[in-house]
Amino acid sequence: MALKFEMSFDKAAAKSFMDAVHHDVKKNGRTLGKSLEWGGRKICESLAKQTPQMKKGLLRPVVENPDGRWKRDARRAPFGVMKLRQEKPPVFVPIYRTGEYGKVKFFGLDNAMLLVRTSKTTWKMKPASEYSKHNQFAMKSTSVMKNPKRKIPRGGLAKRSWRNLMIMMGRSNFISVLGVPSLGIVRWTNISTNPTLTIINKVSYMTKILKGGSSAVSQAMDSAAKGMMYQIENNLQKAFKHR
Repeated sequence: MALKFEMSFDKAAAKSFMDAVHHDVKKNGRTLGKSLEWGGRKICESLAKQTPQMKKGLLRPVVENPDGRWKRDARRAPFGVMKLRQEKPPVFVPIYRTGEYGKVKFFGLDNAMLLVRTSKTTWKMKPASEYSKHNQFAMKSTSVMKNPKRKIPRGGLAKRSWRNLMIMMGRSNFISVLGVPSLGIVRWTNISTNPTLTIINKVSYMTKILKGGSSAVSQAMDSAAKGMMYQIENNLQKAFKHR
């Protein structure tokens, strides 16, 4: 069995998981492929629990344009947002029309600071308390903070990816999540002789958000193994009582 999204797992966790798979084969008489399928679902279930759910209404933070030319060229937007792209570095997306209130360019709700034009080419951050209530109110309602580019259209995509992989575990196939094609792959080889299951999650930022960090997969394998062993033994005990 293999798991791929640029993360590895330790040998002890892999052994524990495969011991549970073989124990299931021995005690329940299932094929190795069926036991691996069950184990794969258990691993994805554990990884789904380790993937945080995006908070409802969460917006992209407003950041300064990393291209410093905006300080000298008024045609360039001083602020925007960073958008994640699948398997590519984040890209800066500018938010234009940030100068509609004259010299006061931007009001940061987090730190209550104003970006003020001091000349045609320079700007300076100053405390909002230096300005009139009218200007402070105007900045709070500026289109920067309410710009639709701050919205995250596919919130919860990472968590859903594991659930979709669970559903697809029974056969080789690609998964699509919230309109994003080929976001993950379930791949089976040598099913009748020596079955191998490969689970690939292609969410580019998965390694950054998983609870447990680099040990997340090992933890998921351990959790899956324990869950399988518990369920196997519990089923055997129930079967014994009914004899």
